[in-house]
Amino acid sequence: MTHWLRHLTARLWITLMIGTAATLGLMLLLQPTIGFEAAPGVAAVLMIALFFVVGGAASRWGRWRVRRLLAAAEEAER
Repeated sequence: MTHWLRHLTARLWITLMIGTAATLGLMLLLQPTIGFEAAPGVAAVLMIALFFVVGGAASRWGRWRVRRLLAAAEEAER
């Protein structure tokens, strides 16, 4: 249970750090075309998409790390 909470917390913080900067930059570029009314919706969609991207990247990095450690353990066992 603890690992799941740590993973979720890390995903959320990374999403907030990257997403805030990305959303602010994107809103500066898109504000003339979408207006103020649609800006919160676009920001929410961007944050949700980024949350899943960060989760996928973390899972991929974790799988790579496990494979590397297993290969090192197999080599050390021989």
